[in-house]
Amino acid sequence: MFENERWQLIDHYISMIQNLNTQSQQIYTTQNEAYVKLSELMQTARTPQVPTWTRIRPPSINHASSRINTHRVNTSMSSRRRLRDPETNRQGEPNEPSHSSHSRGVNSRPHPEPTSGESSRNVTEEQGVDLDEERTRQRMSRTPPIPPPTPRVRTTPTERLTSEMGSNFLFGPSVIGTLGSLGTPSNTSTIPINSNIVGKISIDSLSLLFTLFLSSFLFKRYIVVARKYNLYKGSNDRSSHSGQVYTGAGILLAFVLSTANIVLDTISIFDFNSINIVLTSSVLISLLGFYDDFMEISAFHKYIILTFVIGMNINTGTLNDNIIINLHGFLGIYNIPYWAGLAFTGFVYLAVINAINLMDGIDTYLAVFCSLVFLLFGIIFLNGNNITYALICLLIIASLSVFIRYNVSKTKKLFVGDAGSLFLGFWIAYFLVIRINAMDYDGYYNFFSSKVENLPVLAVAFINIPVLDTLRVMLVRILKRKSPFAADRNHIHHIFIDKGFTHVKTCLLLCMINFLNLSIIFLVEPFNNSLELTLIYIGINLLWFLIFEIIKRK
Repeated sequence: MFENERWQLIDHYISMIQNLNTQSQQIYTTQNEAYVKLSELMQTARTPQVPTWTRIRPPSINHASSRINTHRVNTSMSSRRRLRDPETNRQGEPNEPSHSSHSRGVNSRPHPEPTSGESSRNVTEEQGVDLDEERTRQRMSRTPPIPPPTPRVRTTPTERLTSEMGSNFLFGPSVIGTLGSLGTPSNTSTIPINSNIVGKISIDSLSLLFTLFLSSFLFKRYIVVARKYNLYKGSNDRSSHSGQVYTGAGILLAFVLSTANIVLDTISIFDFNSINIVLTSSVLISLLGFYDDFMEISAFHKYIILTFVIGMNINTGTLNDNIIINLHGFLGIYNIPYWAGLAFTGFVYLAVINAINLMDGIDTYLAVFCSLVFLLFGIIFLNGNNITYALICLLIIASLSVFIRYNVSKTKKLFVGDAGSLFLGFWIAYFLVIRINAMDYDGYYNFFSSKVENLPVLAVAFINIPVLDTLRVMLVRILKRKSPFAADRNHIHHIFIDKGFTHVKTCLLLCMINFLNLSIIFLVEPFNNSLELTLIYIGINLLWFLIFEIIKRK
């Protein structure tokens, strides 16, 4: 039902865009015709023609006494000369010197001598003509020339809208980007990249460099502090390492993220204010893990504190998308009561945090696996134009990349400890919850054709190996009549280490299996409903459960 409504909505938008293209073509044609008409009119007005026979009245002449003969206009120059040389016009002498008939020609005759009234009237008329011509020249010189109309490149409304959506040019085709090609002429120039994209990329690059520098400095200084205050973890029969290793370095991940919040909060494209409760909760959980690294609190007390912090986080009024109250048809379940949603969301947080915490048993496994998960989240957030969450993923990945160098070192080895595993598990759980709850989020649909009811299965498939490992070890402990939270050496990574695999090979193998299962779920998801996809997911995990048990028993 949802697929049909979505395609109907897409068809509706396509028809709207085609109508807008047709209207824009008509407006473009009418505007070009108006420009041509205006250009012709201005060209005509730029060269006025004043006919010589037109009767021109100066301002000082009365309308009744301003009748002019044509031959008087022709004799204006002679009248002007007589006015300029009064000596030649006294005592009745002729105005012009006498010339021989040969010099004047046969048909030449002297001009008639005008009277004094006629002479003054001719002078006034000539001044009026000169004044009018001078005014015309001044008026035309003040009028700026109108340039011819420049050709306009016709763009569709969807092209202009798509040019403003900068992030969609970087990752994946969006719905608007796909519709933008409809109704576009083939000779249309390529849309330039929005300047906002360049700004976001520059800020992300500076943030990455800042995080790498700060993380490298902090991890280096942490070794000095750990040596001074003996912040190390000894080995036991469950450990995969020997000797004393400095632990608790995961607290630096929380410090880096908090510093980035303070430094980058002033930039307008980031919105850390809306997730201050989440940032505070993650720091508190990291402090709890740091305390547990050295003081060894019981699992019961640790989960009580975790439940309190998680409840504070998910029960805030500013985060309406942080409580799962609607599954949108998953296994036929839609709306659920608030108290049930609160309890279910808290269970999801605790389950994910515990699954990620149990991964911290061998070198590089936790850091590499979480880096890949945050990379997928970062791409989805960036494609959905959620820059703040994408930046958080980038900062965590940069910090973990620096930590891997110390985690594999033989002389300066570091562990993140519970401070890091609880911190990373909290953020993974938070991102999974908001993606399960935000069913209409475009970050998924720009990559995958997902059904709404299947999103919970897709979310769990991101961490299917840690979830499988958690369920497996708890089931084995319960069958042996032990506490499901009792520590042992029965994890999947311990199986491969005991068979002779190195830490790096075990890490890469488990990461490959996890994302192989994720790829299979995404491939079969469009063809199955939530019940069928859940059965497929359970079948895949049961198959791997049997494979791991066979490997262990050999």
